[in-house]
Amino acid sequence: RRPALNLMISVDPRLLAGQRDLEVRQTKLVEMLKPIIRKLNVADQVGLTMGSYVISPKNPEQFKEALLKPLKQIGQEQLSSSQWRQSMEEAGARLNQASADPHRTPGAQAIIMLCGTGCVAHVNTISQLAHTLNIDGTLTSVIDHSGQAKTYAQTSLLWQIAASGHGGFWIPKGPQGLHKAIDEEFNRFSRVVARLLRLSIKLSAGVEL
Repeated sequence: RRPALNLMISVDPRLLAGQRDLEVRQTKLVEMLKPIIRKLNVADQVGLTMGSYVISPKNPEQFKEALLKPLKQIGQEQLSSSQWRQSMEEAGARLNQASADPHRTPGAQAIIMLCGTGCVAHVNTISQLAHTLNIDGTLTSVIDHSGQAKTYAQTSLLWQIAASGHGGFWIPKGPQGLHKAIDEEFNRFSRVVARLLRLSIKLSAGVEL
């Protein structure tokens, strides 16, 4: 049996920049998240955060419908540092809640950040949160799907988030590349049984290692 997996997706609204029609934005985001939607019945928990909004659908139909409210309220705006903080903290809180459930089997906790152009401006805030969440056992991976060329410095900033969260970092090309990156992260998290273990060994007097 595979290890349990609790997964949250943190979405940058700037991924949908240039799309004013609500239904078009909904369809575009559903297409981006197809690999996640297909696995709703495989993972123990899958949720999505966008700013202050959190959704935890149980099936594909609920997922598409649940996207309407955050897409309508947030639109394509650039999230502020406080909104990114709230998004990450909400994701972490949902993961910790699932992990603390005595009826669930302990397993991997992970956040996949799906970044457009809005992540780079708030790297310090997001990196600090990724580090804090990692102390509690949550991994944070970053997928840069902005489609925009970045300098080495800008790419390094996004990599910094993934490094702080001990997760993966991807710059996929096109929709198929995005789906492959999500699938790879999902499979990697699903294989994790333990990570970053700390052992405390108390030796008897006169015993040396």
